[in-house]
Amino acid sequence: MCVLALLGTSGQVRAADVVVSGSTDFPESMSAGADGTLYFSSLAGGRIFRAAPGATQAREWIKPGSNGLDSALGVLADSKTNTLYVCSDDMSFAGITLPTGETPTALKTFDLKSGAAKAGYVLPESTLPDQKAFCNDIAVGGTAYVADSRSGHILRLKPGGSALEIWAHDARWDVKGFQLDGIAMLPDGSVYANIFEGDGLASRRGEAGRQCRDDHQTEDLAVIVSLRRAAGGRQQAVDGRGRNQGISGPDHRVR
Repeated sequence: MCVLALLGTSGQVRAADVVVSGSTDFPESMSAGADGTLYFSSLAGGRIFRAAPGATQAREWIKPGSNGLDSALGVLADSKTNTLYVCSDDMSFAGITLPTGETPTALKTFDLKSGAAKAGYVLPESTLPDQKAFCNDIAVGGTAYVADSRSGHILRLKPGGSALEIWAHDARWDVKGFQLDGIAMLPDGSVYANIFEGDGLASRRGEAGRQCRDDHQTEDLAVIVSLRRAAGGRQQAVDGRGRNQGISGPDHRVR
């Protein structure tokens, strides 16, 4: 699988292809460390690939089953705490079964330099009928925030915390199927999440995860499937047409 990534050298950033080896390891998520190292998660393979700064080939770095890792979804490198966060999920409902993985959906953490296991945090059980919690993506700003796609919750893990706790909830997210998807945190402390295969963004902030804006439509984006914080207080979103676009400003428009 060939992934378009941004490679930085001497302060300059350029686009280049990074090949992720493996015939079934389609990258589900990607993150970059402060030094430019790239990390890729594999949903089907349940493992993590890493590409050194400037490299065009990603190699297996964290093996399947490490730290109980099941199908790997969202991945986020936090250089400040030397931590790699990974969403681990049971994907047997989609025909993907990894015998080395633990089935409870969980947030797994690894040492960013060595890949050694740090900890695992099982998500609280979903209160929605016939739905299980689902760790989809992560945002970090001291506290780690997790988008739970099938429980209607944004969860958080405080620094030094031993368990994930419910931080934000909205009754509009209490529907069957996947809702919250990508998640990003901006410099002002606002946490944004996009709706899976939807056109809206939801934002929350503060100790109680209060709403600071209603979900709103970004008509220039077809179907948002991924969300990341970018430079200059912008958010970078990928839509269903394969376009990578920046969202910024108080009206959250594509610019």
